[in-house]
Amino acid sequence: MTAFLIRIDRETGRRGAEKDWALDASCQIEAQRNWSINNLRFDLRSLLLEMGNTIIPLGDGGDEATSRWMKAAGIAIDEEHFRLVANAKDIDRRTYTSRQHQDYLKPEEVLECEKFRIQDTYGMSVTPQLVEQDDGGRLIKKIVALEAILADPGEMVTDDQGREFVPPPSVLVERDKSERERLAICTDWSNHSTAWLMRHRLGLRAVLMDLMSGVEIKGDEAMIQALADFSKRNASHVKGILNLTIPLSESALWILGQYLWQLGLSTESRRPMEDGQRVRYYRLNTSDVEFIQKVLDYRQRQREDRERKRHQEQEKNTAYAARMQS
Repeated sequence: MTAFLIRIDRETGRRGAEKDWALDASCQIEAQRNWSINNLRFDLRSLLLEMGNTIIPLGDGGDEATSRWMKAAGIAIDEEHFRLVANAKDIDRRTYTSRQHQDYLKPEEVLECEKFRIQDTYGMSVTPQLVEQDDGGRLIKKIVALEAILADPGEMVTDDQGREFVPPPSVLVERDKSERERLAICTDWSNHSTAWLMRHRLGLRAVLMDLMSGVEIKGDEAMIQALADFSKRNASHVKGILNLTIPLSESALWILGQYLWQLGLSTESRRPMEDGQRVRYYRLNTSDVEFIQKVLDYRQRQREDRERKRHQEQEKNTAYAARMQS
């Protein structure tokens, strides 16, 4: 911001501003930001003191023993939370929905809602391992993005100017439409189709189709190299749309690993001997693929059930209208 306001040339470093008004404006903006942060720190300190905590200044130096103790305490707290969620009482959908509109929930009610959400999301019994794997709902977002890129895209369309476009899959279109209908007042919708289009243009679908079927790669394949080259040429767009930083110095396998991580996947490798040399082959982690495939099958069954119920309701309404007309 400072470089922009005082017109510093990014290549030469030469200053272009004739007066110091721009630098002064930048300093005032930064000062207001720092003042706001200091206020937040003061409010947090006051809140902690009111809650009965004691704050001890430790200076600038780090304490290795305290750091290890805090890390161990955090792990223990997380493990206890996973266990409590898994052992919480089962509730039905009506209870879960009604609690979403309440301003305050008891701690045990929060755990019950969390258990129902995980069970309804993955379609399997809730265990401490599943609660940890869910990561507060982050995993299912990755699986939904993977489901979208694996789905068949729509048929090619051509606009008035002769340009061709690939529409997203129907499952993604319905998701965007339902979000706009549900949040009609809001205009800051999550445009999932944009992220899908970026991954589609990267050629990620073809790579994933091979990897999901068990194909092993070495990293020097043409489609992997093409994906890495496209990512480096369009690094700013990848950062803006997928929130991934693509360093120009990284290898194609590293870049592919970042995309796989966003989709809830990881890789494992083996090093067989070929022509007297060790060659490393990569493939998707088998446990990740099996788990995600179960979740994708469960989500597909859910969609089929909803579609069947919608048809039954439509036929029931049509029959009722015909009886009324008769």
